[in-house]
Amino acid sequence: MKKLFCSTLLMSLFIPAFSYADSIETIEPITTTIINTNPDVKTIKAFYDLLSNQDTDAALLKEHATPVVGVNWDAMPLPLGGPGLEGFAQTFARYHQAIPDMKWEPQSILKSGAHTYTVRSIGSGTPVFDFLSIGAEFVQGNRFEIMTIDIHTLKKGKIVRTYHVEDWRDAMRQLKIVQ
Repeated sequence: MKKLFCSTLLMSLFIPAFSYADSIETIEPITTTIINTNPDVKTIKAFYDLLSNQDTDAALLKEHATPVVGVNWDAMPLPLGGPGLEGFAQTFARYHQAIPDMKWEPQSILKSGAHTYTVRSIGSGTPVFDFLSIGAEFVQGNRFEIMTIDIHTLKKGKIVRTYHVEDWRDAMRQLKIVQ
């Protein structure tokens, strides 16, 4: 008990006097007014439009992404197509081949700091082939809908860094034969 009290007392000495929540601005719902008045949000919206635009040619996707994504875009984890704008284009060209009706729809955007945004979105689609290597349990025609979370940093109007998490395990569950 004495040890717990001392630990709690010691920790309380280092708790900052301000709340991190005080520095976060919620931009929700995503309205046309917000998109048209905040250039960073306009860029973020354009990014999600790119994820949903169905370009299957990497060169064309790269051309469309150039105004939105920095050439040296730093994404964690690294996209399957590799680093930077080139990797972005390679990755999403492959996704668009596998999922012709892919949609990535932002549900909420939180602004933290000058140019950092956390986006909660829904990714969905109906794959035409087993792009996740599910195997014999894959059912062509099954649709998936997953939650994603991305933290974007923008510089000079372009996304230069993204930390992203997608629930691909849930997508795999939705694409399998239901037992």
